[in-house]
Amino acid sequence: MSLATPSLHSLYHLPPRLAGALVVGISQSGQSPDIVAVLEEGRRQGRPTLAITNDGSSPLAATADHVVELHAGSERSVAAY
Repeated sequence: MSLATPSLHSLYHLPPRLAGALVVGISQSGQSPDIVAVLEEGRRQGRPTLAITNDGSSPLAATADHVVELHAGSERSVAAY
């Protein structure tokens, strides 16, 4: 498991070797380019991919082999204190 994988793409431009991995992308909106890039790399390496998202028509869902659509309703922003 690698939680830092998006940083490898965006900061270092080095995709990880994903041999033997199931690549899972989790995003409320499914719009995060860094997370989509990780799933794209997983597919390029021939790995199975799974998207967990609220939007089954998002770029993340379109990239994944399998999608778990959360049906959690609209995303709402809450100001941080």
